[in-house]
Amino acid sequence: MKKKGSLELSVNAIVILIIALAILGLVIGFAVTRFRGLSEGFVATQDTPMASSSTPITLPGGGNSLTLEKGKRGSMEISVYNSGTQSVDADVLTLACAPALAANTKFEAPPITISAGKIKSIPLSITVDGAEPVGKKSCELTIGDENELVNNATVSRSLFIEVR
Repeated sequence: MKKKGSLELSVNAIVILIIALAILGLVIGFAVTRFRGLSEGFVATQDTPMASSSTPITLPGGGNSLTLEKGKRGSMEISVYNSGTQSVDADVLTLACAPALAANTKFEAPPITISAGKIKSIPLSITVDGAEPVGKKSCELTIGDENELVNNATVSRSLFIEVR
């Protein structure tokens, strides 16, 4: 009888182990699919050098190009130096590219004012349209109201954007 009882115990242990592994697999599968959406965006993790009079807008990594993925959202931080005599509103962004960006591709910043002669870090939210054509574009990023060019209330920089 002792042998029969020990055999039952090991069969029960194996059944419980199989059920536990199946539940663990389901939990891991759920977690992977649930959190995959969070990693679909992009975040520029490189340090952004401080802007200066020679480079009034600096990008993450200090380069002059951005690589974006179509149909994705992301964020990055830029540094902006206002060398003008008037304050600049950082939430007024204009990105003129050749060839042009799709209508739903957006660069947005929170309402931050950069006083004359000051440097500020500006968080940008970027949404790349799924219909955005793949390729490299030559762009001019202007921060501030373009109608205030006479008052020196804009900061701009040329850059390249590559869409993958």
